[in-house]
Amino acid sequence: KRLLWLYGAILLILSLSVVSYPIEMKGMVGLGAQGGLWKPVLTDHSDILIVGPQGGVTLKYGILKYLAVGVTGTYFYTWQAKLDTEAKMKDGAKFSFSKADSAWTYQHILAEVAVYYYFLPEKKFTPYIFGGGGVSIWKVKDSEGNQLTSDKIDSLILDTNKKPFDVKDQEITALVGAGIEYYPAPNVGINIGGKFHYLTHLL
Repeated sequence: KRLLWLYGAILLILSLSVVSYPIEMKGMVGLGAQGGLWKPVLTDHSDILIVGPQGGVTLKYGILKYLAVGVTGTYFYTWQAKLDTEAKMKDGAKFSFSKADSAWTYQHILAEVAVYYYFLPEKKFTPYIFGGGGVSIWKVKDSEGNQLTSDKIDSLILDTNKKPFDVKDQEITALVGAGIEYYPAPNVGINIGGKFHYLTHLL
C-alpha cells in the first residue's frame, strides 16, 4: 500500500498568477492552474500502472520576500498496464502508456499545503524549492466504473477476517520538490518543476 509518487521528469506545470511575484512577493496572492503527466512507482508492490494525466489548482500567499505558502488540490488518473508477457510482468509497466484490455482505473485526489522558497523573486527567472504535507484519497475501479475489491486482483488478498475489501484508502502524505518559474508578463507565470510524494500508513 505504501507508494512513492515520482513525476518530476514528466511533469509540466503551467501557472497563471493573478498578482505578479517578481517585483515583491510579500503580501501578494497568486492563483495557478497546473496540468501534466504523473507516474506512480510502487515500493512494496509490482509496477502495474501506466503514465496518466493529472491536473489541479494552487493558491499561494507571499509571507516574506523569498517565502510563500500554498494550498494545492490535484486530481490524478491512470490505468492498469498491459503486462501480457512474462517478461513484461517481470519488468513492470515503467513509463509505458499501453493500458490493458478492460483495464481497471486508479483515481487519486490530493490536498496539500506547502512552503515555497524563491531564490530570485525579483528576476523573471526564479528557481524555487518547496516542502509540505497533505491528505491523499485514492480508489481503484474496474473497467465498468465499479469499485474494485481485492479478490478481483488476487483471490489471496484478504483482510484480517479473511474477506475481500475495497481497494481504496486515505493517507497522510509528505512532499518535496523544486522548479523554475518564468514571468513573461507582470501577471503571468510559466512554471516547470518536479515533485516527490511519499504516502504514509497514517490516517
